[in-house]
Amino acid sequence: MCSSRHGTLGHESRVNTSTTKKLAAFATAGFVALGVAQVAAPAHATARAHSSATRSSAPATARTTSWTTRAQKVGGTKPSTALHLAVWLEQRDTKGLAARTRAIYTPGNAQYHQWLTPRQVMRHYAPTQHQVAVVKHYLSSQGLHVGSVAGNRAYINVSGTAARAEHAFGVSLSQYRYHGKNYRGTTTPRLGGIAGGHIDSVSGLDTASAYQPSTVAGTHGTGHGRKTNPASSTTPWDGVCGDWNTTKTENFINPTDTRDLTGFVPCNPYNGAQLQKAYGVDQLPADAGAGQTVAIVDAYGSPTILQDANKFSEVAGLPPLDSSNFSVRMPRGIGNKKESKAQDPLGWQAEVTLDVEAVHSMAPGAKIVLVVAPNNYASLDEAVNWVTLHHIANIVTNSWGLPIDLAAPGQGSRDNRILMIAAAEGIGVNFSTGDDGDETLNTGVKSVDFPASSPWVTAVGGTSLFLNGDDSYLAETGWGTTINRLGTCADSSTLADGQKHCNDLYDQANALDEGFQGGAGGGLSNVWKAQPWQSSAIGGDTAAGFGTVGDHRALPDIGMLADPYTGMGVWITDLSVGDTAPEEEGYGGTSLSTPLFAGIMADVDQARADAGDGHAGLASQYLYDLPSGAVRDVLPPTFGNTNTSAAAGPDSRSLWYGSFYSGSLFDLGFNSDTSLDTAPGWDDVTGLGSPVAPAFVDALK
Repeated sequence: MCSSRHGTLGHESRVNTSTTKKLAAFATAGFVALGVAQVAAPAHATARAHSSATRSSAPATARTTSWTTRAQKVGGTKPSTALHLAVWLEQRDTKGLAARTRAIYTPGNAQYHQWLTPRQVMRHYAPTQHQVAVVKHYLSSQGLHVGSVAGNRAYINVSGTAARAEHAFGVSLSQYRYHGKNYRGTTTPRLGGIAGGHIDSVSGLDTASAYQPSTVAGTHGTGHGRKTNPASSTTPWDGVCGDWNTTKTENFINPTDTRDLTGFVPCNPYNGAQLQKAYGVDQLPADAGAGQTVAIVDAYGSPTILQDANKFSEVAGLPPLDSSNFSVRMPRGIGNKKESKAQDPLGWQAEVTLDVEAVHSMAPGAKIVLVVAPNNYASLDEAVNWVTLHHIANIVTNSWGLPIDLAAPGQGSRDNRILMIAAAEGIGVNFSTGDDGDETLNTGVKSVDFPASSPWVTAVGGTSLFLNGDDSYLAETGWGTTINRLGTCADSSTLADGQKHCNDLYDQANALDEGFQGGAGGGLSNVWKAQPWQSSAIGGDTAAGFGTVGDHRALPDIGMLADPYTGMGVWITDLSVGDTAPEEEGYGGTSLSTPLFAGIMADVDQARADAGDGHAGLASQYLYDLPSGAVRDVLPPTFGNTNTSAAAGPDSRSLWYGSFYSGSLFDLGFNSDTSLDTAPGWDDVTGLGSPVAPAFVDALK
């Protein structure tokens, strides 16, 4: 299915440790060479994240119960442990900002779409210089080193030992074991006095709240963005692809058996031109997105992003990226946490590359600004804050998040505040809903991911996309992958490049039903209430794994291609395997669907500008009242043959593939996403469906 030097999917991994250490060293220093001239940013920065599942009428300042109450405490934290923290200040007139933002998004109100400027936000709602001075004095008096202050005074970076932090913030820092992983956890900060009245929360005390990229390689296993092996796949037979009714007879031993396998067999991961045709972008102007800017916020960056994106563009027939339409910003003043295993710089290279190439495929005329945070903790929050402070783009795409179950105390409320400010400025922020379904396999608790569950962002879910032989749209269904290894190769010849080609004989003794491998996140938040445009439209609907929507914030709002096995061919100089030139690898995840959708929103803003209208702002406000034809309702599969795999759900269809990397034969099931379910109308896997670009753009302009 994915074309690259490895020929097919497999499931063995290989990592170049020297390359890993080199990139990690760059990231620890807060710097990654990104292949283009970097633009120095002013000395300010900030942003954030959080959410969950089921129902609540919790206010905007809601805190969730800490995961530490359900974890096993396994020890203390060394008093000398070095911490890098951000102290977030209380905002002025939070209720006034919320009321103003609601008015901006209420049709008929005199303030409807009267976007605030960053200057207005600073003047009326930002923490004051007095607050900063009081808190800085307190922190210094506690023996903490005071660093940079955000340009909008949202937070102060500090550093010091665990012992000093415990004393300064009234917390206890301990080590915990939670669902098979070890984290440092914290009690909720408790501060008194004048300084305590000015502090909202503290980030960096815990290690569980690391954001993970929503990128999945088209390989055996999801790995949270870390490839389990190079992502490339073909079938074990030649010349068969793109057909639901393809049948191949395979022979098995142990026990001896002959089986006719029927299923969909994609030829390759889709390139940018194929995805343009699938979603109708090829029917828009050739410079779709011209005059618009999309900001991508990611951690660490990629040293090879420009050469990789331009190889992708060359193959897809897209315009090249250069200093006229692409820039990289690494904002000064953002805190950099000491490197740890949870940060994984190499795991983010594919995320960065996928994001840039996906946006460019849907909006080839738009400018792209890649905003790079030095790590994947609160630095990503600070980077989103920086984007909002400087309003560098009207559209922002973020393909990362975490289950709310792992959020730090206060993380959700402070992040939601930043996202509300972005919405008030007319910035349409888009977040991926995650790649682990209802999250029960990660945390044991049904929940949605944050920041996607904030009511002030557009949450993008995921689909499996199937094309006809001429690259036109064939069908979509909800992304939820199950995998069943039917057998390993019993009679193979190893090719010169190390690939394994099985000569039509498989050993069933090694068969293994591996169940759920990954799927789009979704469901209901028990922290955030829905926007009126959502609750009025789908309040009576049911989220399969969670119950009636009611006034819960429901995820996702919309969906696009995310299934890595029908994914996008990403051209990447893969540092994890020591590459020196870009090669194509198949990727997916809601990390793909989110930048694809952001690109289409750039096309919308271009059309609005051409019509003499202002930019769209938050996309979700329009989605629940679209005319027929603007989105396709994504449904359970009604095409092809019934899947015979025990690993697949009852309404799944199969993809059969033989791996030239491992020599095994696999069966993948579609539309099998934990407790979530694809259904007519809105559903908790694909939202309202996927956009049909010409009609979608016309409806929103």
